[in-house]
Amino acid sequence: MPNPTSPSRSFVGLGDIQNDFLNAVTSHFKIRYQLRNAAARRLWVEKAAEGLIVEGKILGKQKEAEWMAEQLLQVKEATGKEIWEVCARLYTMESFLYKKMNEIMRLSGEKKHTHLLQSKVPTFGPFALLLRGLTQHANKKITVYRGSELTRDIIEQYTYLGGDRFFSSVHLNKPVSN
Repeated sequence: MPNPTSPSRSFVGLGDIQNDFLNAVTSHFKIRYQLRNAAARRLWVEKAAEGLIVEGKILGKQKEAEWMAEQLLQVKEATGKEIWEVCARLYTMESFLYKKMNEIMRLSGEKKHTHLLQSKVPTFGPFALLLRGLTQHANKKITVYRGSELTRDIIEQYTYLGGDRFFSSVHLNKPVSN
């Protein structure tokens, strides 16, 4: 993937994400955030699929993006729960999607990255909205662990904010640690 942008922090509060990004998504598309409405859900699924293809092309992952878009479009007429399950599965796959979305979402609230964050509203925004907005369909709380390379500054932030209450594992074989 092309040069990732380094945020000044590795995490962002939920309120930051909702205020800075998801509200910008609904404003950009001028579609109400009514995920209980089947017609609105269909529109958001279509926009999310289109956005995945655009981002996939930018990253040289067009085939992967087209496959993901097809997975989404197959559940366009489905219930919110079924759509959320597909979104959750796509997001947790080893792919460009989680890497770039995490990179972009961590920029929320950083003034120097406002333009970049806003530029991703049309592409990653609908998917983020579906994933976040349909979380009420998750029938239990789960924790997902994923490997990540962090800068010394980010590690210090975790230590400062969380003390020693975080899970860390080190392995020389990256596929094993992920």
